[in-house]
Amino acid sequence: MARAQNYMKMQADKKRRDFQLEVGDLALVKLQPYRQHSIALRKNQKLRMCFFGPFEVVEHVRQVAYKLKLLEAARIHLVFHISLLKKFQGSQSQQNLPMPLTTIEFGPIIQPEHVLDTRIIKRNGIEIQQVLIK
Repeated sequence: MARAQNYMKMQADKKRRDFQLEVGDLALVKLQPYRQHSIALRKNQKLRMCFFGPFEVVEHVRQVAYKLKLLEAARIHLVFHISLLKKFQGSQSQQNLPMPLTTIEFGPIIQPEHVLDTRIIKRNGIEIQQVLIK
């Protein structure tokens, strides 16, 4: 039993990376759009952006948790596990990837103000409701 646990730990440790961030460092954040619903989804998830930032490390919360200074409009938690962070390489003036909180692949998300009019049309014997939105 102990031998199997050692083997499983050895296999898990192969993919782990050992690095630390200091307060004031810049880090990129790996966000998952299927978990963070404030991130816009793309048509093809394989081509989505994985890392966003750079964001400043504000606080070292625990051994493997860091608090970042995100945008004020961000609707996600500010504390991230170290496995979701990557140290930013480059100058601070060089903005890597902005956080797309209100955009989609083809432009900004447009919010309707209100419904102006509705109508029902028939197409191939099927009633279809249409809405005019401001």
